[in-house]
Amino acid sequence: MRAHIVNSGRGLPFLASYPTELISRLQPGLIVDVGAATGETALIMRKANPDSRVIAYEPFPGNLPYLERSLRSDPMGTVRSAAVSDYEGVGTLRLPSVIDGREKRWADVAGSSRVGKLNSFPFRKAVAKVEVPVIMLDREIHEHVRFLKIDVQVGEFHVLNGARKLMARYGIDLIYVEFRGDVRLLRLLDASGYTIMDCAYMAWPHRRYFRNFFRARPDWKIPDWEVLRTFALANGHRARRVWPRVPFRSFVSYCAWFYFERIFVTGLQTDLLCVHESFWDEFQGLCLKARQVN
Repeated sequence: MRAHIVNSGRGLPFLASYPTELISRLQPGLIVDVGAATGETALIMRKANPDSRVIAYEPFPGNLPYLERSLRSDPMGTVRSAAVSDYEGVGTLRLPSVIDGREKRWADVAGSSRVGKLNSFPFRKAVAKVEVPVIMLDREIHEHVRFLKIDVQVGEFHVLNGARKLMARYGIDLIYVEFRGDVRLLRLLDASGYTIMDCAYMAWPHRRYFRNFFRARPDWKIPDWEVLRTFALANGHRARRVWPRVPFRSFVSYCAWFYFERIFVTGLQTDLLCVHESFWDEFQGLCLKARQVN
């Protein structure tokens, strides 16, 4: 089943947006949210599969009141105030921006941030620095996981590197992980028995794209890819959900294409849906049912 490539998820009915439908079809079990921010995704997962438990990990103190509010009085939801990586101890969370609440859309989460980076380079711009506890999933979880979501601003490899024993001993059926071009992440997932599929990409314009060099920011463009929707990010920048034309699928070539696009063309990231080989047949059955409904 696995071909050591990043497979296209474009033909699957639930990979153009967050795979809520897929989560709703899973047998009840444990769902883990690493990088839960203010809790919107944790709440979506709880509502999609109400008989499953959710453990939500979030290190930034500014996010925790909103996350705890999302899971308040929920006996099936647990909030852990910690960063997740491949070591235990203390780390420095650097935040390049914090929502100030002036934009109407984000007024109800003032003081929160979705862009904190654990132990990032100290010369990067940071409006806030916070010392936070750091844990490993290998030491935290000792049972089978149905769905693991990871969104930690380029620290995803380290999260999974600290979950190798969990994957091998107890198993994780599905991993949904943000991706920005780290080939180590692809190799780790492949070696752990996962088939990897890309989801719809998020793209945002920048000046390095030659078509934008002499344009004012409101007129900046992204390449002529299939656009699913346009929206605004928390920092006020315009972004689009797109399906790009991906010329290469093998790990190294795919990552080289990804970095070229990010540096010279457009801001770019995607999420990867990773299906363990032990769950593949059941996953195929879920896909078939979803196609019949849609």
